[in-house]
Amino acid sequence: MPAVAVGAIASGLAAGGMAAATGAVVLGLSTTLSAVAIGIGSAAFSGVMSMVMSAMTDTPKLGEMPSLSYAAEDRTQMVRQAITVWRTLYGEVKVSGPITFLHTTGASNDKAHVLLTMACHEVDSFLELYLADELVAFGADHVAIGRWAGFARYWTGDGTIVGDAGLQAALEAACPGLWTSEHRQYGRAKVYVEFTYDSKMFPSGIPQISCVMRGKKVHDPRTGNTAWSDNAVLCLRDYLTTGDVGLGIMAYDLLAADINASANVCDESVACVRTQLIPQGEGAVFGDMTGNDGLTAAFDGTSATSQSHSAHSAAAIGRIGKHWEEPRIVGRVMAYPPASGGWSQGWTGDVTLRLLGSADGESWVTLCEETVTDAESQQVPWAPAAEDVTATTAYAWHALEIDATGSGGGVHCAELRFYARVGSERRYACNGTVDSDKAPKDIIGRLLTSCAGNVVYTGGMWSILAGYYRTPAITLTDDDFTGPVKLIGRVSRRESFNAVKGVYVSPDYAWEATDGPPVRNGTYEVEDGRDFEIVTADAGGDTLTATSSVVEGTALRLWTTGILPSPLEVDTTYFAIPQGGGTIKLAASRDDAFAGLSIALADAGGGLHRLRYGEVVWSDSDAPFTTSPSMFQRLAKIKLERARQAQTLEVSCSLRQALRLRAGGTVMVTRARFGWIDKPFDVVDWTFEIQQDNEGVPLLGVRLILKETAATVYDWADGEETILDPAPDTSLPPPWDVSPPTGLAVAAGTDELLLMGDGTVVSRLMITWSDPPQIGLDHLDVQVRETASAEWRDCYPVLPGIEVAYLAPVVDGVSYRLRLRAVTVIGARSDWVESADLVVVGKTEPPPSPASMWRDGTFARWSYTATPPADMAGFLVRQIAGTSRNWAAGAGFPADGAITTARSVDISALTGTRTVMVRAVDTSGNQSADMVAMTIGLGEPSVANILRTVDYKALAWPGTITGGAVSGGDILADDAGDLFLPNGAALFLPVAGDAFLPVSYVALTYEFSYLPASLDTPGSLTIVSAIAGDGWQIEYRPLDDSLFLPAGDELFLPLAADSFLGTAQAPWTSWPGQVGATRQRYLFRVSVDAGSRCGIISAATLTLDVPDITESFDDLAISAGGSRVPITRSYREIDYVGEITVQDGGSGAVAVLVVDKDPILGPLLRAVNSSGDSVAATIDIHNLKGH
Repeated sequence: MPAVAVGAIASGLAAGGMAAATGAVVLGLSTTLSAVAIGIGSAAFSGVMSMVMSAMTDTPKLGEMPSLSYAAEDRTQMVRQAITVWRTLYGEVKVSGPITFLHTTGASNDKAHVLLTMACHEVDSFLELYLADELVAFGADHVAIGRWAGFARYWTGDGTIVGDAGLQAALEAACPGLWTSEHRQYGRAKVYVEFTYDSKMFPSGIPQISCVMRGKKVHDPRTGNTAWSDNAVLCLRDYLTTGDVGLGIMAYDLLAADINASANVCDESVACVRTQLIPQGEGAVFGDMTGNDGLTAAFDGTSATSQSHSAHSAAAIGRIGKHWEEPRIVGRVMAYPPASGGWSQGWTGDVTLRLLGSADGESWVTLCEETVTDAESQQVPWAPAAEDVTATTAYAWHALEIDATGSGGGVHCAELRFYARVGSERRYACNGTVDSDKAPKDIIGRLLTSCAGNVVYTGGMWSILAGYYRTPAITLTDDDFTGPVKLIGRVSRRESFNAVKGVYVSPDYAWEATDGPPVRNGTYEVEDGRDFEIVTADAGGDTLTATSSVVEGTALRLWTTGILPSPLEVDTTYFAIPQGGGTIKLAASRDDAFAGLSIALADAGGGLHRLRYGEVVWSDSDAPFTTSPSMFQRLAKIKLERARQAQTLEVSCSLRQALRLRAGGTVMVTRARFGWIDKPFDVVDWTFEIQQDNEGVPLLGVRLILKETAATVYDWADGEETILDPAPDTSLPPPWDVSPPTGLAVAAGTDELLLMGDGTVVSRLMITWSDPPQIGLDHLDVQVRETASAEWRDCYPVLPGIEVAYLAPVVDGVSYRLRLRAVTVIGARSDWVESADLVVVGKTEPPPSPASMWRDGTFARWSYTATPPADMAGFLVRQIAGTSRNWAAGAGFPADGAITTARSVDISALTGTRTVMVRAVDTSGNQSADMVAMTIGLGEPSVANILRTVDYKALAWPGTITGGAVSGGDILADDAGDLFLPNGAALFLPVAGDAFLPVSYVALTYEFSYLPASLDTPGSLTIVSAIAGDGWQIEYRPLDDSLFLPAGDELFLPLAADSFLGTAQAPWTSWPGQVGATRQRYLFRVSVDAGSRCGIISAATLTLDVPDITESFDDLAISAGGSRVPITRSYREIDYVGEITVQDGGSGAVAVLVVDKDPILGPLLRAVNSSGDSVAATIDIHNLKGH
């Protein structure tokens, strides 16, 4: 947001808002000023904060934020469109960008010059280039090495004058006059690739271009320097202070102390055991495997390919590796042999693979070794387990040695990847992209996922707080509370979870969204688990009885009325190892359970043992700016621990201590009634409020919302589970403090309709909610009103535990609002919880669509897999001539308006080629959104002799396309959504295929023509097509043949020529499957209806065939030298001379030879006797055939 907008808001508050607040204090009004912490997933803001956030969201919202899987894929896609979004790169990330310049040069346009703008700012560096997701190495003069050698050259520009110089000079020289010194794109990172065309290298056109880059340089207030960094807090600070694509907040409006402290937390080193792919572009290649495409072939990202593209040595032992400036501890290696031939060209003897390390490139240490003995295994990648790699020392040289001694031949390596042991990493890092079309609050929320943090606006200052424990300096006691203390003990079961899973962006998996390592907690699983089961122990078998079916690793706990079997303990979490036969063993950890390591029982104990099983409740957590699995796991653990510290405290306080607190900070609370002594809480909300003393005199106080926390929320021990709840609950809220129900939702559609006994269908509202975790809950009050009315009407009370109710009758098309509150047995009531307004659709919602359709003898049958709605009437059937699927143009069958409740219809009365279509219909006349259809009487068109085959797709779709465009070789309908923003800026266009945009498509038509050559007629025309959409049809019409047409064999005339081809035109006719062709031009039209599915035309092939021509000849004389058959018809080809009979004429002829089958002069025949000599003869010919 521009800085001027922020200033305008601030001035408005100073001029009016503060004066109003001051007046409110004097008058005793309840107007408040608030300070709110914006956290991950925050959806609501109040007071001053809400005003700022509304200003930040003026940009129209194009849709919900896309899923991480979609976003990670989308940012690596190259696009070509006139207007697109600005993209900001933070940290290290793989991206593509819009094509901002495209030109071809060369005598045959064989060179393509492509410029992509990767970011809207300067960047630190380009690390790797990918073409079609294949890593490409480049050498001197920017020329590609390996498979792309001779076909690609590449320059980068980091957005600075110096950094852009090479790219600028190259592009100006390649495209003089088109790219000049005025086309600098200064301050924008970009990449220029020059391609040289080759049909094998570019089968689908220009390949996808993407780069791994170190993105924006950010300012560090701790040092005063601006440099590249992936520090999560510094990246978020940059977004807040950037004026063009960020919020434009002034640096002096930021709390530097908080930001510096949080940046230091991000830079803290955390131990980890993972490995990470060393970028293939880093380091220098060395070794003696120089055949084929040389050493670099094993590091260009092509993986297992043929032997012709691999590093190769003619000797039986070969070595290839990398030398880095900084030593690395390599803890993992992936080596790929060629897909054909294996490590040593198909040799069946042993091949030994070794991972070597060296400090100087001279003396080598074997880090891992494996001998491959099976011939098939020699074609399998080598990936030794991490525990088999004994590296503990960092080496600057690492190599793969392939030893096929005795093979008598060479060795090959198609791909080699080294993975370094990370050892430790920064606590929080930010690596991802920010697109300017997203709402600022969504961008801030996603950036905050990288540091488990909050953004706080309080007292006119902004603060960024990373996720770490802040030791409270202030303690609140009963002396500070000036009103009721409201404690919310737990969230609803529906909102609770005890395990976290999700995805992050993995550089090791092509920078795609990848499942992160999940975080589970057995203690929490048992807390959320099932009821108790009575069990007995068998010390001899170390087992417990377990009638319930459990899976391996299920968490559980034991209680007893006597003594547990030794060494088991009460209130300790164990993990199940199912044994079958109704018994289980116990393990001390989940890893032990998966490994089958059980606890040995010394005895069976005594008394009654009760066992409770855990239940896993997952929560999804995307990490769009996280590229480390261990970092993802730490963030997931923080999310889980925060969620389990569910107690929220709402208190009114005096100014004595509360003025020293602020949102985003922490505070201790001591309250003997709850059993709390210095219990830590996060300050979630801090608000001034008008209070009253015992005499009723107004006082200024503070209202706080606090949420429990603990230092162990942020603890990390390489992913180990937390054994105990770090902040155990010790008390319940007062009985008069009633929590409201949660999760209130209202629905009114087809599924909620009620079918009465007399067949009447009634619309109704379905209300769902979650009961509050309240002791003594008696019932819930329900009220309803029409949105247009202010009067609430009472409904019947609802008992606890039901959590669902129906309200009927209601009126279709009318908007309703409902509210609920909880009531306890002592009459204490919670606050009302209101639903959003809901318009009843009920009987106006269309029924589900039929699923499939097929022919069964003389019947057309269809399936209906959905549950029929209460107001289901049946099915409408329509039919149309030909193969078109146009519902509107079809005729009702067997009669217009006829509705059948059966799922079949007799089609024996239909003749010829017909398309039968079916839709579901309800009692209100609403038809299903989709139909099912099938074409009968189609068969295979009778084709005699195909003369011409015209593939219009292969010809790049000549003709006229309306409502669509060619994409990927197919014709696709246009998106019907708005493309321009309403504020006149017209900055952004939606990208085709975005899952978060409303999907609707316009009607699509494709018109093309065909003119048979004079020698090709008469004949028959057929069309083979592939069309998709909500409905479609093919039509044709011949043009008047009394026009001046060229005399040659030209097949096509442009549609633009219609204006001079005359006016006498036949009407459009539905395509019957095959028509006769004469010497005139034919027009064809494919139409796809508008709708929710994209119209696609992916094939249209026309064939022209002609009928057979036959003749017979009696008493035909053949001379001794041979004679031609006196044909009387015009032939293009003669296929078969026919059945020849030799008459007995005394010449001794026994056979007739066909010398040729000339279609102009007639076939040349020669009669021979038994000696093979030519003789005269008289013959008969029956059915000479040609076309």
